[in-house]
Amino acid sequence: MIVERTDFVSVPVRDVEQATRFYRDTLGLEQVSEGGWPEFQLGENVSLYLIDPTKIGQEFSAPHTAHIALRVPDVAETARLSTQASATWRSFTIPTATS
Repeated sequence: MIVERTDFVSVPVRDVEQATRFYRDTLGLEQVSEGGWPEFQLGENVSLYLIDPTKIGQEFSAPHTAHIALRVPDVAETARLSTQASATWRSFTIPTATS
């Protein structure tokens, strides 16, 4: 068996409508489907789904511990917009390898 690619990432949220507005309007992701599990396109091959675990018989437990890294052209501006949208923002500095 060979894994060809990542197909989707699901993000548990408490408020699907608010999270949809954040990913669509604040981050500018293309929303490709609506409904119970809004879907956003991340590049060519990966989708991001928003799910409310309580709608599939599971409990929402926070904080969500799976990390998703989205590359943006201006981290400071994205952090500012995210904060305005009441998103929790965590910034990490990743050291670069030096030869």
